[in-house]
Amino acid sequence: MRFITHGSAKSSSRTGIFERIVNSNRNIILLSGGVILTAAGFTGHQGPTPYPSVTSSNDRTDLLLSEPQRPYSSKSMTDILRSLLVFKLCQLTPLVSLTPYILKYSEALNIDQPIHAIIRHTFFSHFCGGEDINEVVKTMSAFHHMGIRCILDYAIEADTDAPLASPDEAGLYAANIADTLMQSIDVAKLFPGSLIAVKVTALLPPRTLADWSGILCKVDSCISSSSTGDGVITKEQLIYGLQAAGATLDEASTIYNAASELSDNRVDRISLSQVLSVWHPQGKIVLSRLAKLGDYSTVVDNALEEMKSVCFYARDCHVGILIDAEQTYFQPAVSEQAFL
Repeated sequence: MRFITHGSAKSSSRTGIFERIVNSNRNIILLSGGVILTAAGFTGHQGPTPYPSVTSSNDRTDLLLSEPQRPYSSKSMTDILRSLLVFKLCQLTPLVSLTPYILKYSEALNIDQPIHAIIRHTFFSHFCGGEDINEVVKTMSAFHHMGIRCILDYAIEADTDAPLASPDEAGLYAANIADTLMQSIDVAKLFPGSLIAVKVTALLPPRTLADWSGILCKVDSCISSSSTGDGVITKEQLIYGLQAAGATLDEASTIYNAASELSDNRVDRISLSQVLSVWHPQGKIVLSRLAKLGDYSTVVDNALEEMKSVCFYARDCHVGILIDAEQTYFQPAVSEQAFL
């Protein structure tokens, strides 16, 4: 898991530094976020942390935004200089671009151990809060003392160049990821106000998400090209947009009628998004065919159920969830997953 600031899409290049370490040990727990102040936020007056082996019930800190230097009081000069070095290195575009290749060929040249040692004592030590749950809890407790809340982000994501798993493999992988997210919730609930972040590309094959997003974008683009600007989508506009994406007249009419029923015969983008969705029984059939999901439609169904289980468990544990923004060509499908 990582400490993150929510709201910006991640570039695939930044994950290259950690991809080999994470891929070699799926049990690694990451907890990051750049400098200490990019954690979730400030809790102000703090009560005791519910992890008695780490902190005392008398530890209370009033941390004000007007005093951003206070969290650094717990850091040594070595830690601060290391953080400065890491940020300076991250600004070197050639180094960022070459990092995946350095990691790839270091093993062939039998220098992977020193390379990993360098990474572990620089980037890993800066961005990551522990390699197991106990280390993560200890790090979160330190932040908790300073009145800083955390967002736990399981650092597993994928891009379209990832090998396409079989439907069975994808389903098993999604179930394992969901189980890890629930473990993250168990950690987050130890510190009130903590949240977890979910990457949808960890739950669904990236190519499936890309195909799904492509259909949504194509329909929206066709509708926008004939829009009158009043926000209303006519039946003719919707039929044109859906047929341009490959839908039949009957399928387009079915989607329009369902959206019309939801919005008192006034279809707009909101009502359309509620129907042309994998969450809607009729829309799911049409969307699955247009996106050519085939056998992966079952994978999508299972991933949605896993997502619901994670969300309901988080609700029961009073832990908030953020759906992490990802690459733009995934985002329409990622956003739809967020509308649970």
